[in-house]
Amino acid sequence: MDKMAEDRNMENLFKVIEKNCNIMVVTDETGHIRYANKAFEAVTGFVEGEVCGKRIDEFVIDGIAWEEGWVVPEGSASRRISLKRKAEKGFACMTSVYAADRAQDGAARCLWVMEDAASRKDSALDLALDSKDELTGLLNRKGFISIIESRLSGDGSGALLLADLDDFREINDIYGNSMGDEFLKRVARAIEAALKDDGAVIGRLGGDEFAVFIPSGGVDVGVGAASRIRTHIGRLAIEGRSSQYGASVGIALESDNGFSVRELLKCANAALYLAKERGENNYHVYSYADKGIEKIASRLRSRETLLDAMKEDRFEIYLQPIMNLEKNIVDHYEVLARMRDANGAILTPDLFVHDAEKFGLIRQFDMIMIEKAFELQTSEAKAGRSYVYSVNLSGKNIGDNDLLVFIMQKAREMGVDPSKIMFEITETAAVYDLDMAVKFIDSLNVFGFRFMLDDFGVGFTSFIHLKELNVDYIKIDGLFIKNLGKNHTDHFFVKAMTDVARGLGIKTVAEFVESEEVLDFVRYYGVNYAQGYLIGKPEPAAAMLRQGE
Repeated sequence: MDKMAEDRNMENLFKVIEKNCNIMVVTDETGHIRYANKAFEAVTGFVEGEVCGKRIDEFVIDGIAWEEGWVVPEGSASRRISLKRKAEKGFACMTSVYAADRAQDGAARCLWVMEDAASRKDSALDLALDSKDELTGLLNRKGFISIIESRLSGDGSGALLLADLDDFREINDIYGNSMGDEFLKRVARAIEAALKDDGAVIGRLGGDEFAVFIPSGGVDVGVGAASRIRTHIGRLAIEGRSSQYGASVGIALESDNGFSVRELLKCANAALYLAKERGENNYHVYSYADKGIEKIASRLRSRETLLDAMKEDRFEIYLQPIMNLEKNIVDHYEVLARMRDANGAILTPDLFVHDAEKFGLIRQFDMIMIEKAFELQTSEAKAGRSYVYSVNLSGKNIGDNDLLVFIMQKAREMGVDPSKIMFEITETAAVYDLDMAVKFIDSLNVFGFRFMLDDFGVGFTSFIHLKELNVDYIKIDGLFIKNLGKNHTDHFFVKAMTDVARGLGIKTVAEFVESEEVLDFVRYYGVNYAQGYLIGKPEPAAAMLRQGE
């Protein structure tokens, strides 16, 4: 290589390392520094003029940097050194030394790459902590999957188990969340005790779902492990009394060709659902011959779709206007949920809310929509627009203390005007557990939130309970509204509901108002508000509010 080409190579090398965040130094064959990048200067405080031409030894406190006769390896070598700093104590480095190039005379040049030893240690520690579940000390989902990926043998000998506690929500409801957390810790210890001789990898994937991987063992080992897990959990006590809570376990085995972790988890999930369908405290071993396995797989895909949508913030607010019939203006909007699928298509609630309830994700879903409604109310208020937003709550969440706390905390944090937020709950949900509904409604009423009883009249036990439920509005079920122009009997029901509500100081909303004729009838009977396609169809929040400007 001629001198010009050699210089070009060195110049290219300098350009590469100049902007690198690691400390990089180039030395010649005698250990003299030819170049040091900006990171070296930033860490040590020595500028280029103080460095170039000097031996690298002069900047090392301990750890031999250069020895006479030391031959630069063709590949690389690593050593630990401490660099000097101008005004501070030394800087511990893990240093890798590479042969950069060789000139025409065969002399070697070296590239020294130095990394903060403390950072390396901290990074390893961070990685370990990032793999741990904070509550139980077991591996979390990320850590579990990472380890299992390296443990799958591909010879069909491993067994993966998913254990899910039966009726765990009851523990939170009866004893409170702190006891629920404590119980999960005890479950973790119980599983460890049950599998202490199996060489098992154990993790908590989230909620009350635990995962176990046994590296070697077939069906018998998997079933035996499932049996011991259920037995140990069944022995746990709460406040000195037997908990009598069991666990359902799904078991999946490595195939002869080897499964991926993702495939094993899907199979174990399918087996878990089949175990639950057989009744509480059961286990099931995944088999391709399982009847209904495609149905289970479909359920699992639905659950994954929901979780992905939540993680990727693909839930959106649509609004449907509600007209104040006294003022003939729209001053209320119902907040309606839409989910954008992975392909960008918009899905209506009938395609995902039932799944959210079925898979225990409905609280999380309600929280997402509540927070989005709060954001909308505060942003519109700042823009000088004052509307009431009606937010639907799942009947499964009525009385949920975690949701109650979430609503109050978020409202304070975000500066929400509670008088502009109304929660809609169905009549059926409210009367299912009347005492719980009364407490839930009263707790939020204190803060100024309002409530609407939705689908009113379908049970027609409604009049008895209206005086007990402190609601501000009732929404007369569309079954009684949409055919007012055709069915004379519906007139009696609408008049009766309107009269009773008015006597109790409760405002009324008629839904399914889709024609001028029906609108005239609801006005005639003194209904306070109208909602339906005649008033306006649901649209994305931004588009709807632009129309109202």
